[in-house]
Amino acid sequence: MDFIWIFFAFICGLIVQTIGLPPLIGFLTAGFALHLFGVEPGEVLEQLSSLGITLMLFTIGLKFHIGDLLKREVWAGTLTHMSFWILIFIGLALFLSILSLPYFVDMNLTTAALLGFAMSFSSTVCVVKLLEENGELKTRHGQLAIGVLVTQDIVAVVFLALGGYELFQLVDIKGDLGALIFGILLSQHEKATELAKSLLGFKDLFLIGFFLSIGFTALPTWSMAAIALILSLLILIKFLMFFFILTRLRLRSRTAYLTGLALANFSEFGLIVVDLSIDIGWLSQDWLVILALAVSFSFLLTSMLYPMAHRIYRQFKPAMLRFQFG
Repeated sequence: MDFIWIFFAFICGLIVQTIGLPPLIGFLTAGFALHLFGVEPGEVLEQLSSLGITLMLFTIGLKFHIGDLLKREVWAGTLTHMSFWILIFIGLALFLSILSLPYFVDMNLTTAALLGFAMSFSSTVCVVKLLEENGELKTRHGQLAIGVLVTQDIVAVVFLALGGYELFQLVDIKGDLGALIFGILLSQHEKATELAKSLLGFKDLFLIGFFLSIGFTALPTWSMAAIALILSLLILIKFLMFFFILTRLRLRSRTAYLTGLALANFSEFGLIVVDLSIDIGWLSQDWLVILALAVSFSFLLTSMLYPMAHRIYRQFKPAMLRFQFG
């Protein structure tokens, strides 16, 4: 029966895609709907979920070009942004804990840091889709955004590999790391770029099982949706941080603005980090549902804002130029 549910999720993804949104939102919705009607996931779905993550890591390996990642604006911008984002989120989470906001009650420093880390990533699927639709994949800000995404993915893989011996054993990540390394070894092949582009087009389909399985984790409640909406509003802070950091690295204000706006969302890779953390017992399952909703909301916000990016820049250009060096 799993194949029927997978086909149902695929149809939901196509329907969502027709209105200009990433299919992953449809996959997640299908999982919640099936869960609501009492459907139980089987072994095939679990295997498909694991395969999707493995293929995604292989695709990341194919995109691994050391020369591109050694550019200061890429590695320094990414690592600086992630570090400050985690610190800001820790402060916010602990403040919300003091206010006794649901799901933040009794939150400790480690949990807050882990959630902040998971939310520091931007979505490759969403960003590439936006850039392709606007014909900006080969532009300066488009290439910079892709470089940041790849660097973020590498940081995530390092975390998954070095997060501790117990984590390494329990999630059996050796095969996934093998896929990443194999992709890196093939990245220098003349056909690697072509293969990476082909696979990237199917990346969201790789994760159909993963997003579908999230829906079987727990049904969202109104309080979960409210927390997810609050978290999704933090993408404004994410954008402002990217803009400020990139302009400090002496990029033009327009490049920093467009790059930051494209990257102002949450990522499917962050969900993988949370999912593995749940297996270890670091987070409750509710957080996987909350973050999945926040990822979906962030996709919606980015998809609505980015098509207006150039018009917004023209309107606020004088103010943005004040942050530009030179």
